Amino acid sequence: MGYWGWRPFFLAFVVSVWVVACTPDGATNTGNTDPTSETPGITLTVRSTIPPTATAERRVAQAVTPQPTATSEASPTPITYIVQSGDTLLGIAIRFGIDLQALQAANGGLDPRALQIGQQLIIPDPRNTESGIPILPTATPLALMLAAPVCYPVPSGSLTCLGQVENPRDEAIERVTILVQLLQADGAVLIEADTAIEQSIIPPGDLAPYRVLFDEGWEGYAGSAAFLRSADIARSVDSRFVAVSAEDQSTEFANDRYIILARLRNQGEQTAHNIRIVATLQNENGQSVGYRVFEMAEQLAAGETRPVRLEVMPHDPEATITYHLYVEARPAPPPSETSVPTS
Repeated sequence: MGYWGWRPFFLAFVVSVWVVACTPDGATNTGNTDPTSETPGITLTVRSTIPPTATAERRVAQAVTPQPTATSEASPTPITYIVQSGDTLLGIAIRFGIDLQALQAANGGLDPRALQIGQQLIIPDPRNTESGIPILPTATPLALMLAAPVCYPVPSGSLTCLGQVENPRDEAIERVTILVQLLQADGAVLIEADTAIEQSIIPPGDLAPYRVLFDEGWEGYAGSAAFLRSADIARSVDSRFVAVSAEDQSTEFANDRYIILARLRNQGEQTAHNIRIVATLQNENGQSVGYRVFEMAEQLAAGETRPVRLEVMPHDPEATITYHLYVEARPAPPPSETSVPTS
């Protein structure tokens, strides 16, 4: 069931082209209570979007005509990622489908404890040359469907923009990065930032959310646009991931939170670890109105099941909400690679 540990339970019709944009319209948002959850049997580390304010505006998508862009053959030009609040070096490595060691090597042996917000990282390819040097991704991204970003002011005075990327291809896609721009009324770029999807791969026919936070310089913007920076075909997927499904799902809405109950099942033959669950909320137009990433600390043995409780606060509580779940997990390393030698 599923494709390398994912199971989409709703795939909204994504109104999107290569480039999308949005302009303001009126709406009401929720308060800024940080949701908590109870998870029987496991410990979840939660990374969430910033809670919305009570006066956040809803954005309606409109098309933006991009400037002509020269198309060239794919070349091994590196892509970069800007570290955001809540990021960890391991989390970034998992999202891009690369080993932590490869990410550190591509960035001069970076110490995970020295990671700083705003720091620029080089994202290597999960393959190496014969000399052991990481192969960097192609500069020309594959054609995917990029949904309109929806932007909301947040209590800190920042602006958070949410969107999603859909994979219409027959192959799984990885290392998807996006450029998000805020536009002035005349179409000129006011400010821009790079971001990445919240999972390592997008299976065929599936989607992945993204977010970017503008701390300053966004005041007075009239619209927003998103462009694909990079997107590559995922390789060696079967050996890199363990199939973990989310079964027996049920939902409820309480205290302005959308609650998803499910049972994870390891359908593979290997023990799964680095389990990540991405829960995306969508409105009636198929736009992302909130998502959360849940990282499971415990491993899941082959055939084992475990219940989970996921809570997500939508930015637009008045919308007709549907949800999408994605689960991915890595094979646990052999005990010899994780055990601590005794003296």
